[in-house]
Amino acid sequence: MKAMRESSFNGFYIGAVASALLLSYGIKSAVAAASDPLTAGISAAVNWMIHRFQLEALYLPTDTVPWLIACYTGIGAVIAILLGLRLGMWVKRKSAIQR
Repeated sequence: MKAMRESSFNGFYIGAVASALLLSYGIKSAVAAASDPLTAGISAAVNWMIHRFQLEALYLPTDTVPWLIACYTGIGAVIAILLGLRLGMWVKRKSAIQR
């Protein structure tokens, strides 16, 4: 009977799964952190164009963006992405050494 490797669990490699989860969480957090500032920027750009070209249209409503919260979320997203990439490289290197 084959002995189970240390990092495998029923055919799934725990490091690879953890790396994928960290990467997906980081990307999701990055998109969520960027959505409010991008929306505010696009609204401001459209309002500027309406003002610049003196169009007879109503301005888009703009909300204030809590930049501190957006930055904290963005920093967390970057950390999760970097940890996921680092763990993925470590798992790949470890599996190449074991072969």
